[in-house]
Amino acid sequence: MMEKRLHSLETYLYKYVLPIFFFPWDGFRSLNTALPSHDPAAVKVRWLFLGLWLVVIPFLFWYAYKLKRVILRDGVLVVKGYLNEIEIPLADIASIEKTRWPNMRYAVLRLRAPSEFGERIRFIPKGWLESVGGRPVLEELQEQVRAARVALHSKRNI
Repeated sequence: MMEKRLHSLETYLYKYVLPIFFFPWDGFRSLNTALPSHDPAAVKVRWLFLGLWLVVIPFLFWYAYKLKRVILRDGVLVVKGYLNEIEIPLADIASIEKTRWPNMRYAVLRLRAPSEFGERIRFIPKGWLESVGGRPVLEELQEQVRAARVALHSKRNI
């Protein structure tokens, strides 16, 4: 059984580490100490900080929840969330897309039919540092998806 990790190690940072550390465990108390309540400007800064935090935290958790760990195992994609793990045959992938945002490097696998994780699987593919000596992960995956479709098509025509 051959396994190849397609997701970047950055996935662990965005999916597990940042959401935990973004909670200001002791931050609000520190903010109160740094910005005394008797100063009207400090009170405004505290409210601004709290407001920004309340706006950013849902997006951070949404992004972390949507990211998946993706492993190629014997011609099948193994997709892992926090608790669930599913297998997706390569022929079930309709398209592979990269994001166009420069600061958000992730890929989207669009599936032919919805899975337990939905019709789209988002993951951060291995970068050039992690793929030294090999081809980019998404190119390689695209080739394997094409080969799986051809094999499936030829089986149906027999």
